[in-house]
Formats: sequence, C-alpha cells, structure tokens
Amino acid sequence: MSQMRQQQIGNATGLFNLVRNLGGSVGIAFVTTMLARGAQTHQALMVGHLTPTDPVFMQRLAAAQHALARHTDIVTAKAQAYSMIYQTLDHQAHLWAFVDNFRLFGLLALAGIPLIFLFKRVQPSKKPVAAAGH
Repeated sequence: MSQMRQQQIGNATGLFNLVRNLGGSVGIAFVTTMLARGAQTHQALMVGHLTPTDPVFMQRLAAAQHALARHTDIVTAKAQAYSMIYQTLDHQAHLWAFVDNFRLFGLLALAGIPLIFLFKRVQPSKKPVAAAGH
C-alpha cells in the first residue's frame, strides 16, 4: 500500500481487510471440515479392532465392566464400559485427525517458503514529508 496515492489508501485498506477476513473464514471452515472427516476416517479404521474376537479388547472391556460393577448393576456397567471404550476411541480418532492436519499445514508452510523469493522488495517512497503547520 506504500505505492498508493493518499486518496486510494482508505479503499485499499478496506479491500485488504475484506480479503483477510474472508481468507480466515475459509481457512477455519477448511480446517474444521478436515478435522471432522479425518476423525471419521480414523474412527472407521480403528473400530475394526474392537471386536469380540480381539482378546485385548475383551480384556479391557471386562476390566472396565468389573470396575464399574461396584457402583451399579452388571447390565448398566457393561453399557458404561462400552461407552468408555468408545469415548477413548473417539478421542484417539480426533487426536490422529489433528496430527494429520498439523502435518498438512507443516508441508504447506514448507512449500510456501520458496514463494518468498517471488515477492519484490518495496522501496521507501522519496516523497517529501509535509511540515505540520500547528
């Protein structure tokens, strides 16, 4: 904006702020969408390991059910144990989605570094500074 005339600076600033706000909104929407989709993908991949034929899953389910059975009946304890395991699965799926997004934005930042050399340097203007007449 240093190259603009005084009359154009107000319009340029407004346009710059509009583009910045739109870019931020689109970026936030993109990240949120990628997190939701990534969490769903990781959850679908991990839920295949929570089967009655998996001995580790059955051991964890039995341990959680046994710990919860001290406070409630056996049917409720079993439902709560499944719920606890699902919540753990959901938290892990979201964690992996965050890791995926972090990697993606890290790669985008690295890919953007060469673009720095395409920008031209802004030379300070050599206009005389008007004396303030107070």
